[in-house]
Amino acid sequence: MKKAIVIGLGSVLVLTASASFVSKRFSNGKAGNTGSPSEGTCSSSAGGCHSGGTSAVSGATLLATPAFTGNQYVPGTVYSVSLAVGALGFTNFGFGCEILNTSNTNTGTMQNPGTGTKFLVAANGRNNAVHNGMQNGASGFYTFTFNWTAPAAGTGIVKFFYCALAANANGGTSGDLAIPGSLILTESSTAGINELFSKTQNIDLSTFPNPAKEFINVRYNTEVGGENGIEIVNVQGEVVKNMTFGYEGTGSQSHFLSLKGIAAGIYFVRIKQNSAIAGQSKLVID
Repeated sequence: MKKAIVIGLGSVLVLTASASFVSKRFSNGKAGNTGSPSEGTCSSSAGGCHSGGTSAVSGATLLATPAFTGNQYVPGTVYSVSLAVGALGFTNFGFGCEILNTSNTNTGTMQNPGTGTKFLVAANGRNNAVHNGMQNGASGFYTFTFNWTAPAAGTGIVKFFYCALAANANGGTSGDLAIPGSLILTESSTAGINELFSKTQNIDLSTFPNPAKEFINVRYNTEVGGENGIEIVNVQGEVVKNMTFGYEGTGSQSHFLSLKGIAAGIYFVRIKQNSAIAGQSKLVID
């Protein structure tokens, strides 16, 4: 009888250790799953590990300060890059990101990782920014940040590849949602900019959730390309939040915005294109 009890306890210890290993293994970022050329993403359907998660509203938006105006970068400029990740029903988030040139090798320099971010090198030699432990976004929203110094003049096209992750923190990889994306930038040039942004349209937009608390997802369709941004304006006409997305082409656009620091009340969300108001929607913040 004693022998059987010892064996049973040993089995429990092995199972506990295994669960701890699984939890630790998948709580930290992994390089090489950004969806860049020759790589998969963090989704099991694309070579990664995570699967099974669903969300009524989810998305990932990559922005920079100063903005990538016209989807362009200025050589040698230091940008504060942010990847805003949101998914209703989730509170744990991660990501991976690579920045490549047309030869699919690293370009520019990633530095100064923000809270919850670290840098790793993938097996293919590419530098990655990844999550440093799954980060808690209690409101279903989290923003990862790092700095990027743009490459020297003459580099040409730069491509950001990323895969965000919304996880259910069950210690494994089931029930998680992968959110891949990319952003292509051209080298800054003043030639033709006025012609490029010469058109403005009337844009219908929607916000969800509404009423909102911590974040909103703003969706709209563009029939012509333009320099787009979003303003949140109070009933006194004061701008309480302003974000610029740079040049966006035609089609469906989606952006997650944090409402942190904005008091409860009635507001209006405005889409601005080429510095003109192109659409407006009412927003209630609880």
